[in-house]
Amino acid sequence: MGIKTDRKYSKRPLYSDIKLYNMQGLTDEQLLLLDVRCGNKDAFDVLLTRYIEFTNKVAFRLLRNEESAGNISQLAFHDLWEDRGKIGKDFLLKTYLSQKIFKYCKDLRNHRLILPANSIQKY
Repeated sequence: MGIKTDRKYSKRPLYSDIKLYNMQGLTDEQLLLLDVRCGNKDAFDVLLTRYIEFTNKVAFRLLRNEESAGNISQLAFHDLWEDRGKIGKDFLLKTYLSQKIFKYCKDLRNHRLILPANSIQKY
């Protein structure tokens, strides 16, 4: 009985082998993050559903604009998907998302980031 892997990320375990991970004491969030690391969009959707409200609130507190806050949140999740190869067992999702949101809000305020209307795709 070995760890199941996919071809693209041959050394990265799949979320489907839950029993092995639970023996290692990983939380549900860590299991989802490992699955996202393997490229599982369903696991990404679960994390998106769990944390989109959190990211929207953080961005809104900084920008005081609901539409821009939603766009910034989507950019943070887009970066999470793009950086999924960096996800490890000790990855802190809220910290990662907060840092991305702070960066994008700062760039938007300093006019280094322009958000055209309706340019961000819904996940």
